[in-house]
Amino acid sequence: MLATVCRSADLTLNDDGAQLFAQALDEAACGRLDTALAALPTSRPGVRIGEGRQLQPFLSYAGSIGAIAASVLGEQARPVRAILFDKTAERNWALGWHQDRTIVVKERVDTEGYGPWTVKSGLIQVEPPFEILERMVTLRGAPGCG
Repeated sequence: MLATVCRSADLTLNDDGAQLFAQALDEAACGRLDTALAALPTSRPGVRIGEGRQLQPFLSYAGSIGAIAASVLGEQARPVRAILFDKTAERNWALGWHQDRTIVVKERVDTEGYGPWTVKSGLIQVEPPFEILERMVTLRGAPGCG
């Protein structure tokens, strides 16, 4: 495991398609994040986070997580999906390789190049054109918050 982490530290987004941002959240930020997520159901291993107001301080371009996306994409970067996975020995599942290709939107507006449309956990989602997808990044947290 340690060897994997050490190799991960050498990755760059431009060259490898992945990059490690170690210690993205300090202990105080982890506590605030725990508080923000406390109302989410704990009976399921995966939860789509709706409006995300409680996460806004973290996800805005000035927030500790959003600043990482902004460092790559610029200050115009905006979150389009937030999912919390709490995979433990008691709550785990196998999932084959796949691509997440949808974004969450406020309302359905039929627009050329966008589709198909779906609703998951009450959230309206659509697959945008490839030109949008190729400009997106995924941020993942590791155990221990940061």
